[in-house]
Amino acid sequence: MQRHCSLKWRNNSGFTLFELLLVIVIIGVVVGGVVLSGGLAGDDRILRRELQNTHALIKLSCDEAVMRNQMIGALVGQNNVSFFSWNGDFWEVYPETDTLRPRLWSDGVSVSLDIDGLAINLSEPASINRSIKRGTLEQNPLQSQSQNQQQPQILCFSNGTSRPFKLSFQFNDFRQSIESDGYVIKVLAGGKGH
Repeated sequence: MQRHCSLKWRNNSGFTLFELLLVIVIIGVVVGGVVLSGGLAGDDRILRRELQNTHALIKLSCDEAVMRNQMIGALVGQNNVSFFSWNGDFWEVYPETDTLRPRLWSDGVSVSLDIDGLAINLSEPASINRSIKRGTLEQNPLQSQSQNQQQPQILCFSNGTSRPFKLSFQFNDFRQSIESDGYVIKVLAGGKGH
């Protein structure tokens, strides 16, 4: 008889393996739902990803300008960025298969651009021509944006310098920028409401 009672006492103590597994699954589902709904991965993550990708592409274009001994520029639009190389006669857009291919900003991301301290009106080109001929630039690759909307605004020169700029990204209440003083391209601290 005592044996039967001791078995009954053991069955009443603690949780079964099934109960423990069920609790772990429920906790996992709740945490997964919070992460997927954006509670832990929100607006600042989207903005940081866009900013880091664009920063890396601009730095890469400036490195490539030095390596190729050729000026490279970025045309910034409301919804995209395209990279061009100057071959002495005209600007050529990088092909779709290249690392510096045209890119779209993420949905909801807005950008603003200052060149040499002046705000640039970012109008979206209807289509990007495969090249911009010298005649349209009046034989000057540094012509101002107002004279030719398809000219790259951000320029990287073959000597390792760039045209000073500030490219600001905003997504909902979060704002952050990439800035160049002509020598160093860096990400500026930002955050909510900046």
